[in-house]
Amino acid sequence: MNLNVFGKNKKNAGKRRLARFAGTWYKNDPKALGAEIDTYLERARNDSNCNLIDTNHNRLEAIISPHAGFMYSGQTAAYSYCRVEAKKKEIKRVLLLGPSHYQNISGVALSSFEAYQTPLGDIVLDKKTTDLLLGCKNFQTNDALHEREHSLELQTAFIRHILGEIEMIPMVVGSFKDQNHIHQCASKIANIQKPGDLFVISSDFTHFGPRYDYVPFYDDISANIKKLDLMAYSLIEKLALNEFLEFQSKTDCTICGFNPICLLLAALSKNSTSELLHYETSRDQGSDDDMNSVSYLAISFQNRAEDNSQISITDPDKHTLLRLARFTAEYFCNTNKKPTLDQLPPDIVLSDFIKQPMGVFVTFFLKNVSQHEENLRGCIGYILPMMPLYQAVIDNAIGACSKDYRFLPVHEEELKNIKIEISVLTKPEPVADYKDIVIGKHGILLHAKGRQSVFLPHVATEYGWTLEETLNQLALKAGLKQDAWRKNARFEIFESVMFEEEI
Repeated sequence: MNLNVFGKNKKNAGKRRLARFAGTWYKNDPKALGAEIDTYLERARNDSNCNLIDTNHNRLEAIISPHAGFMYSGQTAAYSYCRVEAKKKEIKRVLLLGPSHYQNISGVALSSFEAYQTPLGDIVLDKKTTDLLLGCKNFQTNDALHEREHSLELQTAFIRHILGEIEMIPMVVGSFKDQNHIHQCASKIANIQKPGDLFVISSDFTHFGPRYDYVPFYDDISANIKKLDLMAYSLIEKLALNEFLEFQSKTDCTICGFNPICLLLAALSKNSTSELLHYETSRDQGSDDDMNSVSYLAISFQNRAEDNSQISITDPDKHTLLRLARFTAEYFCNTNKKPTLDQLPPDIVLSDFIKQPMGVFVTFFLKNVSQHEENLRGCIGYILPMMPLYQAVIDNAIGACSKDYRFLPVHEEELKNIKIEISVLTKPEPVADYKDIVIGKHGILLHAKGRQSVFLPHVATEYGWTLEETLNQLALKAGLKQDAWRKNARFEIFESVMFEEEI
């Protein structure tokens, strides 16, 4: 096995991100380092208080692992990586996300390196996919930040030791303006995901004490630190991004990987479940420093692999969403503003289902009474579950009124002749072969040559297209040649429930 891909090649030497913290934060000698990691893994496997083998055959989607020096957090990290070890045959690529400790940035910083060095051998980076992300808003290149940042490097020895010669995309995650900003970045990452990907999120949890300028309590310190950490985990477990953001606002929590965790929560599928595999703090390790503490959590995320092909939406919820879309359109056309929740009519009741994040399209049809036909007047949507369904319907009702570039904005007097249609979507999932796409059942998201386009499930059947004709049209819609989908293209599929006003 070639342990150092670029080690003897002077021409490429500058294209490696060197293992800057090897020899200080963790061992630099390959044999000693491998033996240390094996010891950590063996201890975790032998812990009778934790079942590290997934007997339900779920797909491992992500882990959260700490990034202090190995002498402090290596044992906790091993609990997460035992799950990785058990699923290593399924894992083809690692998406490594960590926080920025040394520079404030907005969005996500990628690198132009070709490999990350570890004492156990280099990890080659997926440059082709990185270049696709660099073409997206909120993604930038910052090699200097990658060189300096320890949160990513402290995961790489475990990754290389367990997964061997695997591809990786390292990302340093900065701050976000708001929840929509998080979902925008998550949607771009979702676009490049493929079967066999594993998220590795590098994060320590509560940093308590004068050293970290965080002393929210003075009594029962260990118990209160644990209470704070487990409160954070309870929200992570529920994939409750909005509540997690509120938690940070209320507590000023010092979870250093808070932003990468937010990005993960936005990117995971709604079928994901979470397990807290191990919890420890530096105070538990007999540290002489009673004034300060850092918490380490090992967390895994699995996909239950349930059949989510059908969306169970009740007739009352359908009626509410259609009523919400029409009220929003009327309000916007009259005021040029988005209605707030307290401005909604009392008959619009938001159920728990409507509060779930889901993808949705809102479509307007203008009725031509004399010719007994309906013509498209606007269609805007979110493919991914970027926000609660009711918020997405509000946004896209306004979008159908004013943001569909194919049409002039809708006027208030037109609304009486407009029929509204809503399509609620399942989350897109990658498909290995385009021949697995079922016309009429699946909506299709095409990714090719840095561009993408989408058709809802009913589009192909309305036009009577075959699968190949549909893909030709998708390529044309993306501004490409009609056969561009035949080479180096990726496909995602989703299903939808469509309903419309009865007018």
